[in-house]
Amino acid sequence: HQLDERHAAYHESWYIPAVRELASRPGFRADPKWLARQLRPRITVREAREALDTLLTLGLLREVDGKLVKADAVITTGAQTRGAHITQYHRVVLERAALAIDEFPASERDLSALTCCVDADALPVFRAMIADFRRQCVAVAEQSRRPARVIQLNIQLFPLTDDGAAEAAS
Repeated sequence: HQLDERHAAYHESWYIPAVRELASRPGFRADPKWLARQLRPRITVREAREALDTLLTLGLLREVDGKLVKADAVITTGAQTRGAHITQYHRVVLERAALAIDEFPASERDLSALTCCVDADALPVFRAMIADFRRQCVAVAEQSRRPARVIQLNIQLFPLTDDGAAEAAS
């Protein structure tokens, strides 16, 4: 299911996608008190209730046999970031990644960085590799038989210098 601008509310808070993913877990309860206790950092009962309301309103959760379930196994914004709400969401999850350094032991997280100098032609190659890796991660998540934990995976690629074209021309 591809999200569009009408789904901007989905990215309003970091915990809305996390609540949606919790619906995959056996024993999931659509109880705001229960939900508020599941997430780290904890959210309020009101925030949990609002997240459920948002997900139901957007059709991203639905009721089946008296239980809330994900309407679609996978949702995406597509390959390219669009809209201010997506940009803000990325800022927030990057902040969550920084906080995870102190919040979780190294055995429960993986943070790494690579700084290198590459040809101009390498950037699209790296971007394609990241897109392939993301697709592989989605496939692994879809095949998960006993989902137990909601995780956040952020992948960043950005320049640390100008492209050098101006300098090479002088």
